[in-house]
Amino acid sequence: MELIRKEIKFQTNNKISNDLKNSISSVLSYDDNNKDNGSYRVFSIYFDDENLTFYKEKIEGLNIRVKPRLRFYFDKNLNPIKSFLELKKRKNFFVKKIKTEITIADAKIILSGNINKLFLKYKNNECFLEFYKLTKLMYLKPKITIISDRSAFFFRFNRDVRITFDKNIFTSFYSNLNCNFNHSKRIIKPNLNIIELKYNYSIPNMVLHNFKFYNLEQCTFSKYCMGLNQCYNFKK
Repeated sequence: MELIRKEIKFQTNNKISNDLKNSISSVLSYDDNNKDNGSYRVFSIYFDDENLTFYKEKIEGLNIRVKPRLRFYFDKNLNPIKSFLELKKRKNFFVKKIKTEITIADAKIILSGNINKLFLKYKNNECFLEFYKLTKLMYLKPKITIISDRSAFFFRFNRDVRITFDKNIFTSFYSNLNCNFNHSKRIIKPNLNIIELKYNYSIPNMVLHNFKFYNLEQCTFSKYCMGLNQCYNFKK
């Protein structure tokens, strides 16, 4: 699966996030991942090399960069039920994400460093092959996990427009697939949200009007970089 779009990020507090959701709820549809409480747990494991090349590319603001990761989704008891191998690429203002669903067992094989065992199974899969090449060329290892609670919506009249609200964003060094917040560090304060507005060509006027009404200002925010800053105690 391949997606090409623009992404704009905003940081705001819980109240404004809730007010914004309520004000545009009539034109939004819930993402299929949302649970009964209107949100779902997102658990991502980011890969990098020994020199943290992907981290440095983001910090230095390179126009062309990539982030390889495994992303997991969980049931209501926080047991992993789906996993995706993903490559998120940025070129100037556009983000291209390619991903492929793999089994939980295969994700664990990748995390154990035995990706060679999967080559024949996925040799015709573009996403896997690119991840495989990066792993071999750069000796990639799982570095950190990012855990968050997400509410996600599509614009009812154009599913290419997607809005996500992330809160309770935590990080830790990778150790296992436990998606609880225990032994993790907060990336942002408990009362803050990160809102992402994702679109292909244009933002619907109603959505744009409401974002302007609440005086939301665009920000640069990388969960991976913020997570590494916390885990390694890098200066922000």
